[in-house]
Amino acid sequence: MTNFRSKNEKKSIWERITVEQLAIAIASLGDRSDELKKETWRLNAKTCQEDSVWSELIDRLKLDQNECTRLSLYNIWCRGRHEIKFLVEKQKAGTAENNLSLHSNPSLPLPQQPKTRPNQRESAHAVQTETSIVLTFNEWKSAFSCTHRKMKPYWTDMFYEKLTSCGFKCPVKFKTPYIKKGTRKQACSFFCCYAMCSISICTRKYQIILKQEPEENASVLFLVRITGKENHNINTEISARQLRGKNRILVGKQANEIGPLGVFREHVKNANESLLAAGNYTECETIETLKKAAYDYRKKMHVDEDIFKECRIIARAYLAADVTSTNVKDKSMTNDVGPSKASSEFIFGTIVDSPLKNSLHHSRDEPNVTNDQLSNDPSSQHSPQPETIIDGYTLRWPKFQIRSALFQG
Repeated sequence: MTNFRSKNEKKSIWERITVEQLAIAIASLGDRSDELKKETWRLNAKTCQEDSVWSELIDRLKLDQNECTRLSLYNIWCRGRHEIKFLVEKQKAGTAENNLSLHSNPSLPLPQQPKTRPNQRESAHAVQTETSIVLTFNEWKSAFSCTHRKMKPYWTDMFYEKLTSCGFKCPVKFKTPYIKKGTRKQACSFFCCYAMCSISICTRKYQIILKQEPEENASVLFLVRITGKENHNINTEISARQLRGKNRILVGKQANEIGPLGVFREHVKNANESLLAAGNYTECETIETLKKAAYDYRKKMHVDEDIFKECRIIARAYLAADVTSTNVKDKSMTNDVGPSKASSEFIFGTIVDSPLKNSLHHSRDEPNVTNDQLSNDPSSQHSPQPETIIDGYTLRWPKFQIRSALFQG
């Protein structure tokens, strides 16, 4: 028995194990394989314990626990003999690949990403759902200018109505759209625009994409990608889109007809309750907004009073300067063409104030002057521009644009 043990101890380490067996045993230690170099190969009270790395490795190889075996394994590992470290890394890579759990379809993404900060930031902006909106050819033509290659004013109102019809409740505000120019960028979309909810606590965003330029007389299909989480609380914050364009003119006209309070009552009655519950008050303007829209409509439709003032001044100049013709009948009564004092008095009698009327009648009572007298008058010969004096004021005809204003009786 003693001779057998002595012979077994004299055997080389490679006669008892192979390189592959050693590599597999070291790879099975995992991350603890780095401790093999730190722990001594000598036997002592610490290395004889079960948590010793060398003791665990020798047990996996089913070898004797002695210093000779420890020294042989220590020299092989620390000195990198027989490419042992390369074989160990290869075994670890194969083990990790075999232990990887795969889904039924490898093309599908993982059901849930690790909860790290970058992944959490990306998941907040991940695409949650996709939908599509369709514009007819006339709608696209009213929103996009093919001549100038840009969007027309107030195109956002049309896209907002399309998003609302899809069931979205956010009072969105649109950013400047991107429209592809030229033919170099083949992979870029023809149209791309971003919209976000104007409520601060809501993180929902919309991306509207049109891949190719639409053909003539064809409908336009847009892809809408929705990201972020919808968060609307009417008790915290409400918002609304601006009243602009044709809608502002129509609302202003209606406010002037039935009053701002009547328009407000009708809008509240016809408003979408789901939008109001989400804090979107776009369809229900405030009283101040309706009053301002009514004022803007009156200002837009108001005829400038300065035009009538200029007409009165020109009429006075004509009547004061016309001293040669008297008692000319109206053109509607006769076929004569010429200035008519009676008709002028009838036309401007409703708009000329009393001082102006008095000055007109006063100019008629002045003595008539013939053409010979006007030609002999030195002031008329030296005056560079035709002029007349009324109530102490000198009126020159070109100043009041008499050539552009023709009065026919």
